[in-house]
Amino acid sequence: MGPKAWTGVGLTALLASLLACTRPVAINGGTSRAADFPDPASLGADQLGEQKASLILAGTKIPVEVTEKREGSAYTVLVRAHGETFEEESYVIGKSEFLFESLNGERFQPPIPIVKFPLTVGDGWDWTGDAYLGPLGRPANAKVTTSSDQLNLASGNMDTVLILVNLSVQTGKSVTADRKLQFWIKPKAGIVRREFGSSSLREPWAAEDGEQ
Repeated sequence: MGPKAWTGVGLTALLASLLACTRPVAINGGTSRAADFPDPASLGADQLGEQKASLILAGTKIPVEVTEKREGSAYTVLVRAHGETFEEESYVIGKSEFLFESLNGERFQPPIPIVKFPLTVGDGWDWTGDAYLGPLGRPANAKVTTSSDQLNLASGNMDTVLILVNLSVQTGKSVTADRKLQFWIKPKAGIVRREFGSSSLREPWAAEDGEQ
């Protein structure tokens, strides 16, 4: 085909075809893309406040208030009900990473990266460090994966990015305790849902949960 063939309608059709190939594609039914989390500000951690939520502990649902605090790079989430703090989550917001540090006294050193900016859905990475419960530290490692996920909640459907942390903590010689830590994040809304193993789940409050 000669050069003159790539003119007019033919060239226009070629460009349209190329552009179609480069459009963002939904993954696993979701719509989140790498551009949704280009930097720490895209998480929305600066938009602090209180919000209603449901905390499910060992199968028991508790209506709670979630309070977020930001001091420098330290980002803390307090889960409260009736004036009592049920859980305290600690995170670190760095220039290139958003990291999970601790929950209720169990902490990880160094903190586990759960988002690396700019986030490309489908990326994964490994972590190696120590898990502490009090002063005692145990060698630990984790494999982190990311995927798009549509949450179907009582409060409504929500397109999110699911961060899955497959954590393994050495508890004895050749013995490990394995858990899954899951974080669902949404642009400008931060962590909208999170689950630690099978014992603790926090998700948005819905009218079906009753009055708080």
